[in-house]
Amino acid sequence: MNLLLYYVLMALCSLGSVIAVVFAIIERDLLKAVLFSAIQSTLYAFLYYLLMAPDIVLTYIPVSVGLYPAVILFLIKKTERFENVETKRSVLLSSLVLTITFVIVSAAVIAGRGIGPIPTPDVRFLAAWYLGTTFNPSIQLVSAMAPEGVTSIVWDYRGLDTVFETAVLFLAIIASVALMRGIEHKGVYDELKHGMSLIGKTVTKIVVPLIIGVGISIALHGHLTPGGGFQGGSALAVAPLLVLVIFSKYFFDKVGFTKGKALAIRSSGLLGVGLTSFAIVIAALFARSGAYILQNQPRVGAPIGFPWKGIDGVLLGGSLLSFNACEAMAVCAGFVILFLLLAIPEEYVRKVLAQGGEHEH
Repeated sequence: MNLLLYYVLMALCSLGSVIAVVFAIIERDLLKAVLFSAIQSTLYAFLYYLLMAPDIVLTYIPVSVGLYPAVILFLIKKTERFENVETKRSVLLSSLVLTITFVIVSAAVIAGRGIGPIPTPDVRFLAAWYLGTTFNPSIQLVSAMAPEGVTSIVWDYRGLDTVFETAVLFLAIIASVALMRGIEHKGVYDELKHGMSLIGKTVTKIVVPLIIGVGISIALHGHLTPGGGFQGGSALAVAPLLVLVIFSKYFFDKVGFTKGKALAIRSSGLLGVGLTSFAIVIAALFARSGAYILQNQPRVGAPIGFPWKGIDGVLLGGSLLSFNACEAMAVCAGFVILFLLLAIPEEYVRKVLAQGGEHEH
């Protein structure tokens, strides 16, 4: 009975997300469309939780439920709220019916073993290898020496892939900064004039430290429990976004936090990732031994590695702790840069572009 309820919940989340997507597409009011999109993201997060993928849940909640809708709302504010072209509802509803039919038929075929034998629930060889070597002091030459399997795979077993995947986000941020180069907009913050109500500001002052604490914990414990650098950085980015919305952009001018400082934090994080990637190689040059880029623990022919255990046996995860901390800095600062750029009034940007040069207010 419990297993049946489990699959029923997964089916409801899947079908509900499809319905939310259809309503997001056919809705001409873009604000309502963003709300439907957030509902879809929430259902997806719950679905990933049912699939026992907590690392993806920790990424999906701050990014797809929080940051992504916020960015879209910023863009809607700079354009128009309503679409001029109406999507044919009959076409989309037909697509919805076909999608639901496809899911039901596929489930029936799989349940009847119409596509061959269903894989056994036993742990297969590759999964057993990862689970057996992720943290195993008896075979340190093949172990990541960190109990969190996903982070170990992401930054140890396939660290080079992670570097290139992460580079996509940072290249997009670089492109945004390049497009807005020379455009600076500053103002004097007025607590009565700018931002939302006093109640909202008071609640934000209480909530923001909690968000920061959770984000830091997710990042620094990513080698021990579900989480990591990207998840922690995404959660941290929710705090400045909340301040930006509740207090307004001019509050950042008051405290002196600028795009340049965010760029400095982001660059420091990326520099930390780079230094961690080559740290063992540099140490091996002095020791005249072999080494690998992104190396964590000692390997065959490469005897130098990061310490995996600290004072009183505290697990450090080797290079994983450094990677997570530095990536969290870079991800959080990168999102903050995008928010600050999106917060610049469109009229001001048009004025600067029309002048064909830099202008500061």
